[in-house]
Amino acid sequence: MSARPSLPEETDKNQARASDPGASAWVSASAGTGKTEVLVKRVLRLLLACFRPESILCLTYTKTAAAEMQNRLLHDLAEWATMSQEALREELVLLLRRAPEEDDLRNARRLFARALEAKGGLKIHTIHGFCERLLQRFPLEAQVTPHFAVLDERGQALLRKAAFDAVIARAAEDRNGALGHALGTVIAMTSEFSLRKAVDAVLGKRAEMERMTAYHDGRADWAEEECLALKRLLGVAEADEEALIAEMATVLNDERIDSALAAFFHFASDKKLDKEAEINLRRARKSETENRAAALELVFLKGGGEARAQVCSKGFAKTEPVIAAMLDCAQTEFAHLKDKLAHLRVAEASGAVLLLADAIMSDYERRKRGEAALDYDDLIVKALNLFARAGAAAWVLYKIDGGVDHILVDEAQDTNPAQWAIVERLAEEFFAGAGASERPRTLFAVGDEKQSIYSFQGADPARFGEVGRAFQRRAEAAGLGFHQVPLNLSFRSTAPVLDAVDAVFAKPAAASGLVFVENSVIKHHAFRQGDAGLVELWEPLAEEEVEQAEPFEPWNDSTAGARSVDQLCRRIAALIKHWLVSGEKLLSEGRKVKAGDVLILVRRRDPFTTPMIRALKREGVPVAGADRMKLMDQLAVQDLVALADVLLMPEDDLALAVVLKSPLFGLDDDALFDLAYQRPHSLRSALKDKAGTDARFTEAHRRLSAWLSRADLLPPYEFFSELLGAEGQRMRERMLVRLGPEAAEAIDEFLDVALAYDREAAPSLQGFVDQLRGGDVEIKRDMEQDRAEVRIMTV
Repeated sequence: MSARPSLPEETDKNQARASDPGASAWVSASAGTGKTEVLVKRVLRLLLACFRPESILCLTYTKTAAAEMQNRLLHDLAEWATMSQEALREELVLLLRRAPEEDDLRNARRLFARALEAKGGLKIHTIHGFCERLLQRFPLEAQVTPHFAVLDERGQALLRKAAFDAVIARAAEDRNGALGHALGTVIAMTSEFSLRKAVDAVLGKRAEMERMTAYHDGRADWAEEECLALKRLLGVAEADEEALIAEMATVLNDERIDSALAAFFHFASDKKLDKEAEINLRRARKSETENRAAALELVFLKGGGEARAQVCSKGFAKTEPVIAAMLDCAQTEFAHLKDKLAHLRVAEASGAVLLLADAIMSDYERRKRGEAALDYDDLIVKALNLFARAGAAAWVLYKIDGGVDHILVDEAQDTNPAQWAIVERLAEEFFAGAGASERPRTLFAVGDEKQSIYSFQGADPARFGEVGRAFQRRAEAAGLGFHQVPLNLSFRSTAPVLDAVDAVFAKPAAASGLVFVENSVIKHHAFRQGDAGLVELWEPLAEEEVEQAEPFEPWNDSTAGARSVDQLCRRIAALIKHWLVSGEKLLSEGRKVKAGDVLILVRRRDPFTTPMIRALKREGVPVAGADRMKLMDQLAVQDLVALADVLLMPEDDLALAVVLKSPLFGLDDDALFDLAYQRPHSLRSALKDKAGTDARFTEAHRRLSAWLSRADLLPPYEFFSELLGAEGQRMRERMLVRLGPEAAEAIDEFLDVALAYDREAAPSLQGFVDQLRGGDVEIKRDMEQDRAEVRIMTV
């Protein structure tokens, strides 16, 4: 066996305390400090201490993490079963921090078989997976439908869209009702797209909504009560919109406006500010209340709603100080009234959104019951309700393979309050009364507040430390061991990288968002002392100048300036290609740099990810593509869906025009103009009539007719795979030539979604298109596995 590098004494002791099976542990581990390794070691030590595999529950954040943990455990146990006695002894010495006894050696060799034979296998789940398993085992006790289905993100999106559309339709039909009034209030202030975003944001706070309805005893008017409470908070409880607008319109009466106009006329300023003020004052003088207020707003406020620094020029103010002072006073009063109006509208819109969201949530819940389905939030809520029933938790846990004695939580900083409540229910007997001393029972959690995905699924990173301190108090009160363990030695990054991070967060203002204990200092330590590392800061790139084209001159890509993001992507791609072709050495591995060694981290996917992938592919650098892809945002998919629209309704001229210009047919603007101009009937009829006059139209008509004849006979997957295979092999190549090689991934994912749709439902082209458009399908790709490609991921 190869010699292992020795650890610093403090790190070695901390890892030993964290993996000690005889005491609970709360581990705060920075990035790259080996927290998964510590968790795996703890499970191995628990198994060596003869605890049953069924009594150990590991909760992870993702399915990928659960699979990785299980693979690592089984790999180590399999090696123990087959390695030499001396090698096994060395392994156990490192793990146990003592010389193993013969019983330890015999037990270690048997653990692999015990893990495989354990009822249900090793209990390593995501929190949602554990709750699903629990509810499937106890559906009657949890008051859920037996054999319920779990909605994935796409299924949730489809049901929510159906609920949204149904409620909005009801509101539009009954404009005088509560829903209709709410819809009118919101639509007056925003667009349909913004309304969907606002409703989705409220629906994402399901627990908060349920608490609000409970606070109001479930009354139907709870949204109105919340709206009134918000008005009181904003100081507009007695305000009226029409009255406020009337006050805004009269901050300057006719006499004062006339005085100001006379002053502007005599001053005869050539300043833009004075000219605009005079024009808008004249407009206000001639207008009624609402239009008058709008005209005065142009005088006093900027486009964003904030007050202008000056209503008139300094020259005018010097010449006409009385008028200038009058305008300044009016501006102050107008701005105050405008803020008050904005507060009133925000409160009323908030109440309206709450009312609509409540109705949509009720419709969504009804649809879930009709399909005997639960979403991810339901799994947590139903499991928590099950544990809340008197005496149910202990009995349920006992029935699940004889009870849980050891709980391990990974990525604990991203656990939300409801999920923490489940962990607390599971562990409530660990530190209480007789249950604390009957047999050793431990709780282990590892996380890092600094790595929390803030607010994602309600995560509260500060709660990680709070829960740990609460469990520590309970353990100490019961006389049980409990370790608070820091892990700050990074095995992943080199010292220059860690020093750069520490330097960024050395200032309290920067560190305040990452630490939750006063006077905490962010300090990382590198295990790879002496290894090279480099942090480069590049100067920001400016937009290139765009050459102004003559009016009506066709757009020419060669004269267009490159966006700064495109320049940056080209620069990064060129650098990576230089590393690959020049034989740049990766000294830590003693070999040349490979594409798989490069990871590009971005704050947000847009607008960087797509041009970065394009730049890498143009340089011939292998790239894994985006970690997430919204299917309907991809041009190749939009072309295929447009074709489906034509096949479902051939008389749809717009859809047919789009498809004819797409790579599927390849007609240019001139050909489409010849086909469409002065046509007597539909575009499809024109294509049929001209099929014999032009080879391009003949081929387009032949291809469209062939696809029309097949679309009714084949399920979506078979149809599109046939279209993109055989003759379609040319179709696929044509799309890639036109749209670029990055379109290949979108086409493959499109076919995967079509195949999944065919398996889930009675397949139809209309149903498939509706699902694509309504479900907002987003493809998540596993980027953690070893790849021979550059990876691009969000931080």
